[in-house]
Parts: sequence; structure tokens; C-alpha cells
Amino acid sequence: MKAAQLLTALCTALIVLTGCTASGPREIKIVTTEMKFTPDVIQAKAGEQIKFTIANNGTVLHEFVSDELKFQEIEVYPGETKSVMVTMPAAGEYPFYCEAKGHHEAGMAGKVLVAQ
Repeated sequence: MKAAQLLTALCTALIVLTGCTASGPREIKIVTTEMKFTPDVIQAKAGEQIKFTIANNGTVLHEFVSDELKFQEIEVYPGETKSVMVTMPAAGEYPFYCEAKGHHEAGMAGKVLVAQ
């Protein structure tokens, strides 16, 4: 195979592989239990689309809320799993928490660290 043909084949393969890896939002699964999110620190990039999937492995209602990220709070009952899509804003630190009575005060909180 000539060098030009080999280079063309390699470039075509790279384009195909790149297209295959850039499909859709990144999913991050967060598990809730009594007074805890796991993980409670999430890394993301500005402009990235994230699908947060919240699984309630606890015994009481939990909520996923962020005053700074643009999504409607979600309530997740024991045994349920719910998702929300969020496009990450500019670089910064964005807290999230559970708004169920007493949960945030008991430390049920986390943060999304958004980089450029």
C-alpha cells in the first residue's frame, strides 16, 4: 500500500472512530441514601451536556436540587430512579442538595465543579 493510500485509510478510520465516541450526553449516576449523595463531587466541562440519573437507595423521599444549575428539582421516592438533562454553564462551582425537610441541614449536599 502506498503512503498516500495508507494515510487516507488512517484518516478515514480516525473520523469514523471520533464520530462513534461523541454520541450524546454523558450520564452520571448519583445514588442517594439517608443524608448522602454518592458521588458528592462531580467534574464537568463548560457546555457539556450531562444526564444526571438519581437512584434512591434510601428509605425516604430525596430531592435533587440546584439553585444555580438550570433544571427543575426532582423528587425521587425510595426504590425510584429519575433523570434530568443539564447543559453545564461557565466554569465554576455549582452546589446541589436535598431539599427534603432537614436533609440539607444534615449535610446531604454536593457540588459540580465545571472547568473550561
